[in-house]
Amino acid sequence: MEKALLYLIRILDSVADKDYSVVFFCTRTGTDNYLSYWWIKDIYVKLPYHYKKNLKDFYIVHPSMWTRLTTWWFSTFMAPVIKHKIHNVYAVTELDSIIHSTQFDIPMFIQEYDMSINGLRYYQP
Repeated sequence: MEKALLYLIRILDSVADKDYSVVFFCTRTGTDNYLSYWWIKDIYVKLPYHYKKNLKDFYIVHPSMWTRLTTWWFSTFMAPVIKHKIHNVYAVTELDSIIHSTQFDIPMFIQEYDMSINGLRYYQP
């Protein structure tokens, strides 16, 4: 997780000077790679202030029950300032309507999972 944090800081360093959004795909996460409360708290404490201030939105696509509970707990009791920035997105088409996800490639396994839970009527090749 420490390497993931360093990678996150390296990626965000180039965009954190202006408003930015993060899209986190929680698709098919298992118990071995859930976001833990302590890891989220550790990231929040270690990130510099301008990273938190310039975060416009944090989208969680296909959130698990554990992810929803963890982010709700964290944003309610530890960081209420960011509560309005966290959004759960249950379908890729919903993400498309928000941020036009055609700007980046969504892996096929995420699209397949989305079709399996939301049906083929949402799929637009």
